[in-house]
Amino acid sequence: MNRYKKELLKKYTPEQIKEMEERHRQQHKEDTTNFPELYSFIYDSSVDIADRKRGVSPLSKSARDYVRKRYENRDYPKRLHALVMMELNLSDPASHNAPDEKEKD
Repeated sequence: MNRYKKELLKKYTPEQIKEMEERHRQQHKEDTTNFPELYSFIYDSSVDIADRKRGVSPLSKSARDYVRKRYENRDYPKRLHALVMMELNLSDPASHNAPDEKEKD
């Protein structure tokens, strides 16, 4: 048994813990079904991951606009705002130019 479970058992009964875990699983399933655009990072390729680390969004402009519009309309529950902000804080790939190449003499 890991430390987290031991700490939970100090405060809750095993039945309460099972109920909390089931509620969490159900909530996550609903979130991934209702808001799949926020979980697209799970399917990122190695190139997409590198872009995200540099602060460049691998999503298309229309996808980013869709996320922004839903956020502004308050369509996302508060618990998902961190995922929304992760997407919205990345910049547009078109705004990043390739690094300047050194001129050859």
